[in-house]
Amino acid sequence: MKKSEIYTLFAYINRYYANFGGDDEKVAAWYELLTDVPFDLGLANLKLYASTEPKWPPTVADLRKGKDTVTVFQNQLRHDAVQFIDELEQHCLTATQPPSNVKERMRELAERNSNRRHQHGAPAKEH
Repeated sequence: MKKSEIYTLFAYINRYYANFGGDDEKVAAWYELLTDVPFDLGLANLKLYASTEPKWPPTVADLRKGKDTVTVFQNQLRHDAVQFIDELEQHCLTATQPPSNVKERMRELAERNSNRRHQHGAPAKEH
């Protein structure tokens, strides 16, 4: 990570944690420990950290390693589930009845399948 990227990272941290600060001395100390970490990884780890730890700002170690794989996976599952539920709710709001010709065609197919089962000696399913 470049020193200019540390400043950018600090700007993000200060958006999430007002009490973080970030003078030149702190930037230099973090730069020394984050030179081998790509900026994109540090920023991704920061966003992940901020989404799960709202009270305390991250340490250098938090941005280096990020969260363990299980936590990342669980957070992704949680995010996907919330998104799926939102989509279902949206579908419920915009859903319409199928056209009458589709309903009639489904009834015909169900009746035909029922007749085939009776012809082949299979017992009809109870509803």
